[in-house]
Amino acid sequence: VDAMPVGGAIVIKSVIEGQSVVIEITDEGRGIDERLISRIFDPFFTTKEVGTGLGLAIVQKVIEGYNGKINVVSSQGKGATFVITLPRFEEVPSDVIH
Repeated sequence: VDAMPVGGAIVIKSVIEGQSVVIEITDEGRGIDERLISRIFDPFFTTKEVGTGLGLAIVQKVIEGYNGKINVVSSQGKGATFVITLPRFEEVPSDVIH
């Protein structure tokens, strides 16, 4: 959101693929420099003047805590797409819960 132009859009899509739920979050921002992509999930890494660099590191840890993964695809000047893949949750029938 910080790198988005005024009036830019964020598109969120979700789909079930086999035993996974895939969520795509795409923005119309300026994109992420390809030299930085490998570092954006590192704790304390930031390109902002003010910031802790913990946001994406925390997001990644939470997703991994649910046995998921997060990846990013970006083109400089064309925005970024974050792809979150999580295992599907299937409700356990109440008579099985002890």
